[in-house]
Amino acid sequence: MTCVLCGRDIIRQMSLKKLLFGDMTTSIACCESCKDKFTPIETRQRGQCQYCYGESKTKVCTDCQYWQAQGMVLEPHIALFEYDDTMSDFMSQYKFQGNQSLAAVFREDIKNRLSELSYDVVIPMPLSKKRYSDRGFNQVALLLDEAKIDYQLILKKPKHHKKQSAKSRHDRLKTSMSFNISKKDTHSVDGKVIVLVDDVYTTGNTMMQAKRYLMDKKAKKVITFSLAR
Repeated sequence: MTCVLCGRDIIRQMSLKKLLFGDMTTSIACCESCKDKFTPIETRQRGQCQYCYGESKTKVCTDCQYWQAQGMVLEPHIALFEYDDTMSDFMSQYKFQGNQSLAAVFREDIKNRLSELSYDVVIPMPLSKKRYSDRGFNQVALLLDEAKIDYQLILKKPKHHKKQSAKSRHDRLKTSMSFNISKKDTHSVDGKVIVLVDDVYTTGNTMMQAKRYLMDKKAKKVITFSLAR
């Protein structure tokens, strides 16, 4: 077995405890030295927003103040890792270069954190048809597949937009997104607690507009969740 990030043999790096008791899934995908390069969001020391956990000198960052001004009722976002240089390199290889084997790196992290939540439905953020055709896979759905999390691909994104990563922060916030759910799938939303999952949370524009749409479709509650922030 080799690490999907560095290519080194990782059998030798496993602790005796992992070999004996079977806690090997993360190590099989990624060696400990590579995994340790990622920064868990919970270890962040600097000031952060109480809702989105973005860097902020005030309790509520300017992005979240914007969403409050738009009438959104905010609840704490859940993110697992800091979007730093290590995570940026990972996303470049996984999301943009199409190295799908990297989806396995965070399967235990995602599985364990979601197991702590009480919810009815997990919904991955959708891609437009053009983006899916260009990329060949939904990077969020693949992360959930690796974590063996049941989800429903019922949220659709009919309109194609310029990549969010290519926009300025101001332009991201101002970009209007459209979503839809077919009538036959509305029962999966009505009265349900939903976990809306994305790979990266930046300004929150995409997730907040999707959350608003799901709430308009009578979701009881929408929890936003991302791999990185």
